[in-house]
Amino acid sequence: MISRVSNYNIVIDDYVNNIKQVSIRDNIPIIEDDVLDFLLFYLSHLKADNILEIGTGYGFSASIFRKMFPSAKITTVERKEENYKMAKELLDGMDINTVYSDAAEYIKSRKEGIDLLFLDGAKSHYKELFLLAKRLFKSGSIIISDNIYARGITFGEIVVKRNMTIKRNMNSFIDEIFSDEYYSYLIPIGDGLAITRIKWR
Repeated sequence: MISRVSNYNIVIDDYVNNIKQVSIRDNIPIIEDDVLDFLLFYLSHLKADNILEIGTGYGFSASIFRKMFPSAKITTVERKEENYKMAKELLDGMDINTVYSDAAEYIKSRKEGIDLLFLDGAKSHYKELFLLAKRLFKSGSIIISDNIYARGITFGEIVVKRNMTIKRNMNSFIDEIFSDEYYSYLIPIGDGLAITRIKWR
């Protein structure tokens, strides 16, 4: 079976669909359908040679990036061992570098530049990871940050104490990406999606 997502020229085959279904079965978060539709449209107009994803899960979004950018070098980083092992198995044969590591430590050691960064890991660390990766960005690099709303925590007026760190850190991240140094857009789809482009230098 071959099915299309929306009307865009990206095909999700049985291989990719299997990753999606296994993720759903095991309650592993994946990008929501409206976010996926938007990304398929937005990224279809771009070129990316080096892609870094933070937060592999079981590898669904990484497999989508492979379909969209067949010649790109794709690295996805996961800190949960059980997710990493499953992703390695599910992504076998897709030429995706799956790394078991703390994201901050990986970025610190990375030498290659980044054309596209997809942030989909721990929400309270988005700003830290973004700033660590800053030295690797190029003119025009794109940063996609998913789950900006953090299920209502980011902009909520009443937030329980245990979520205050997420709220504070996410708002600080938003302040950073909306500074004059970057072009950023907050798109009200899914759980909130931010698109940031590094200004041409």
